[in-house]
Amino acid sequence: MPAETPGTIRAEAPDLDGERGYGREDAREGAADEAAAFGFDAFARITAAWAALRELWSAVEGVFHALFGLAGSEWKLAKAALPWVVVLGVLLGALALTLWLTLVALLGWGLYVGIGSLGWTLAAVVGVHLVVMGLAALVLRRTARMLTMPATRTELHDLAGRARHAGSSRYARAEPQP
Repeated sequence: MPAETPGTIRAEAPDLDGERGYGREDAREGAADEAAAFGFDAFARITAAWAALRELWSAVEGVFHALFGLAGSEWKLAKAALPWVVVLGVLLGALALTLWLTLVALLGWGLYVGIGSLGWTLAAVVGVHLVVMGLAALVLRRTARMLTMPATRTELHDLAGRARHAGSSRYARAEPQP
């Protein structure tokens, strides 16, 4: 052992009972032995937890990038569909007005001449008018549906459902096995 000078700190405690002294190294070995006796390695668990957290963060980032990409794409489609919805709405309004005028004139005249009854003539004109307006409303409804971003809403709903189910089963505490 080298000669000690004043102010030197010894690494080991004095050998009081003939055994080696307990320094930091012995404390670490003792803690590791204790951890091994209980069946777990704390450092390995912390490392695994950090790896799982990094993997989870990466997966969450990927989901959000994909989701925002989908929403952006659907927003572009919705913006492209908006002028069509306006034009078709105005066109359907104009067509409905001219259709009404034309049907009233033609069907009213033809039925009145053929049947001779004003009541049946008006009922037929209204029926034709309702069928054409229903078809126009159906076309407008299908076109306007693109503005609600259906694929993004479906994906968000599915994602929330998967998160609910995964959260309840995957991350539930496991019962210790005897």
